[in-house]
Amino acid sequence: MKKNFIFMLIMVLVSLVGCSSKPDNLITQTESPSVIITSTLNSPTLTIPSVTFTPFPTPSSLPPTLTPLPKLAPDESVNLLFELLMNNGQCLLPCLLGLKPENSSLEMRNFLNQFASVDSDEISIERVRADGGKFNAVSFFVRYDDIYLNIGVSSYEAQNQIKRLSLDSSVYKDNSNESLVNFLPWDPKYAEVMGYYLLPQMLTTYREPSEVLVLTYRNDRQRPDVTSYPFFLVLLYPDKGFYVKYEMERVVSGANFLGCPSESFVDVVVWTPNDDEVFESIVKPTINGEYFSDYKPLSEATSLTIEGFYQGFSNPENQNCLETPIETWPNP
Repeated sequence: MKKNFIFMLIMVLVSLVGCSSKPDNLITQTESPSVIITSTLNSPTLTIPSVTFTPFPTPSSLPPTLTPLPKLAPDESVNLLFELLMNNGQCLLPCLLGLKPENSSLEMRNFLNQFASVDSDEISIERVRADGGKFNAVSFFVRYDDIYLNIGVSSYEAQNQIKRLSLDSSVYKDNSNESLVNFLPWDPKYAEVMGYYLLPQMLTTYREPSEVLVLTYRNDRQRPDVTSYPFFLVLLYPDKGFYVKYEMERVVSGANFLGCPSESFVDVVVWTPNDDEVFESIVKPTINGEYFSDYKPLSEATSLTIEGFYQGFSNPENQNCLETPIETWPNP
């Protein structure tokens, strides 16, 4: 099954090799090898453990000589994934799901290789390798109650070293492909799985970001078939070596566009802190391709300062939306 993660993979790879054509503004939407969850599922409905948001120390790297991890059964793979998502693999960003940017490519592949490919109506797991083996990923498409979670974990390597680790996520209402011209449906069950990475938790744990960026689009008069558009919010922490991108549906309210972070999907990308070269060449393309300059600083796009944004949206009870004047964004 071709899922949204695979589409995103193709788009990222195109941007990395310098594609010159700008795509339509459509919605497209780790190592903790010692932790292997062996409990099995008795039904397709998965039970998510209770979430406790507690920072954990970064785990130590694997020893130089690696023992290949055993292949997990499909339900074991999903339980391990969910266990890692609950607390980010018991480590703080830029360690992602228990994996650190400085891990070797061998360690990353050892982590990914434990997830065997499977394709069923309830669980689909797919391994991906591309760009001459530099890009390695695993995508999960999993039924959770009455929704399907699409989770992707990927790495990009050079000189046998991990340069970038990524986590992306979305929700589908069924196990078929959604139309890419309309926004994917958000569901509260998504927050049960991805709660660690949602906006209030990120701000509470990592405090004020260095930069907050906003991007959205006006309706494209040449594409009347497109009836919904994205609203992006990016928290940049370059000194810590990560960014978090929230993607939500753009809503029109009078003379403003609204984006509501309480109903957003989240992507996380980590790299070695303060590595400007990696950020420019490998990380930036994942934010929105070569069109990073289309983003506007929070203070230009909205009436908020970073401090005001932090004070308001670090509160988990805050269900407010961001407002940006329609006139701020160029007509296509």
